[in-house]
Amino acid sequence: VLSLTQTNSNQLQVSNTGNTFTGGVMLSAGTLAITSNANLGSTSVAIALDGGVLSLGTNGASYSVANPINMSNSSTITNAGTSAVTFSSNIQNSSSNLTVNGSGNITIQGIIGSGSGSGTTNINIGQSVGGAGLGVVTINNGSIVNIGNTSGSALSVVGSISTSNNISAAGNITGGNILTAGLISATGNVYANTIVTNGSGGAVSASGNIIGGNIITS
Repeated sequence: VLSLTQTNSNQLQVSNTGNTFTGGVMLSAGTLAITSNANLGSTSVAIALDGGVLSLGTNGASYSVANPINMSNSSTITNAGTSAVTFSSNIQNSSSNLTVNGSGNITIQGIIGSGSGSGTTNINIGQSVGGAGLGVVTINNGSIVNIGNTSGSALSVVGSISTSNNISAAGNITGGNILTAGLISATGNVYANTIVTNGSGGAVSASGNIIGGNIITS
């Protein structure tokens, strides 16, 4: 069974859009650069992130990544191009830190996070890459849930994050703009320039402080 593995500190650019291998993708170091879901072989097999950077898109057409993602070490998903990329499956980050960044837009239709690990987990959304402008990360039909299970776990947003469901963290939630139709809850503090919950039952809950320039719940 063929698979694709990237283990050194270099960048591997995958350009073949006819890949049909079924052994999955493993990234443990360096950068794996793709421009299409067809670069990744069978869409039913998970992408295993054990470190490194999964780099999305160039200046081409938008596309979707259907493969689920399983993380076992801190990793980054970046979109520094102009192609809008959608993840249609879940991103299982266990206790590993996940950074999602870049100037291009990323939409996640599944769930980020599981909290199944015992270590500190941070999810960092929208940290700029090389001074580039920030894209918007949209959690379309899923949630950011159970980010870790220790007090140090956190969700950090630079720029904007939008979700139609819940956001919860075992630590602090901080952001530029946090927009949700669900519940924002943290066992630590919630800080943001703008916090908007716009759905039935939408609310902001924290064991610590809730501080925002604009806090709107409805």
